[in-house]
Amino acid sequence: MSGGQQLLLLDTNVWLDYFDQTRPGFQSAVALVRYARRAGIGLLIAPTSCKDFYCQCASSVKRDARASGKEVTPAISAAAEEFAWGCLQSITRMATVASMGQVDVAMSRSIHNLHQDLEDDLIVAVAMRCGVTYLVTGDRKLAASSPVPTLNAAQALAMLGAAGV
Repeated sequence: MSGGQQLLLLDTNVWLDYFDQTRPGFQSAVALVRYARRAGIGLLIAPTSCKDFYCQCASSVKRDARASGKEVTPAISAAAEEFAWGCLQSITRMATVASMGQVDVAMSRSIHNLHQDLEDDLIVAVAMRCGVTYLVTGDRKLAASSPVPTLNAAQALAMLGAAGV
C-alpha cells in the first residue's frame, strides 16, 4: 500500500487527542496530523478505530454534559451523536480508512499472544499488512508489545522531523 510513501496508522486514542483539547496528547496529535499532511505523509485509520472513536467521542460529550449538571436528554444525545459523526467525517478527509478483512483477522490470531487484546491485534495486523512506517498510539501496552515500529504522537513528530521529511 505504501509504494515508498511514509505511512502512519493513527490509533483511536490519537484521534481522540486530536479533537479534545483537554486531553494531555492534544497538542502533539494536532501537530503530528498537520505536519504529516504538509509533508505528504499518508495517514491511515483502521475501521475498528472509526467505530471506537465514534462511540468514545459521543460518550465524552454526554459525560461532559453530566459533569456540568445537565441531564442527558434525547436532544443532548442527538447532539453528541452528530458531533461524533462530524469529527469522524473530518478524520476521513484527513486519513484513509484502511481496508480490513479476513486476512487481518487471521493475522490477528497469529499475534494474539503478544497482546491478548483483539482490538490491538487487529490494529497491528492492519499496520503490518499496510507496511506502515509507524503505528502511532498512546497505548503503552500496545507499544511495548507491537512487532510494528510504534511511537506516541510526540515521538513520531520528533522522529519524522529529525529525518528531514
